[in-house]
Amino acid sequence: MLYGHLAHFAGSDEDALLARVTKYFLTGLAREGILMIVSSRERRDAMLARLPADAPVRWLDSNEVLEAVYKNGRVDAHAFDDTVGKEMRQLLRHYGARPVYAFGDIVSLLWDKGDHSAAADFEWYLNDLGSTIPFHLFCAYHIGAGQTHHHDVRQIARMHSHIIA
Repeated sequence: MLYGHLAHFAGSDEDALLARVTKYFLTGLAREGILMIVSSRERRDAMLARLPADAPVRWLDSNEVLEAVYKNGRVDAHAFDDTVGKEMRQLLRHYGARPVYAFGDIVSLLWDKGDHSAAADFEWYLNDLGSTIPFHLFCAYHIGAGQTHHHDVRQIARMHSHIIA
């Protein structure tokens, strides 16, 4: 069961995003959680600079994951399971019952490409994965306040338990 599925609509405010993700990850660490970061190397490094050096972290490059799962203009369900699902299952096998706190920006990469339906598909696969593997998830979007009226934004918002703007 997906414990919490947050979406952060921060526009282009990277500092605001990093502050929110840091708070989220510190909460996870206080609960003896494991962190999973799916982002660019630069964003990962910025996050790690704000966290304890000994924090248990697994990192995946978001561009590499996107390349693996985005086939012919669609998110492939089997490729998603072979990458994201596989990593989540390995974390649970390795760390046991410790909660996983994940951050990902792949949906933002898809959104920024203008492929809103693929972003929604990716979110759907995340929710589906969360129905079998327990984890917390924080998604980031470059969606500003002026875009929240858009039909696709409302669809994305409904796929999350909490929205942070």
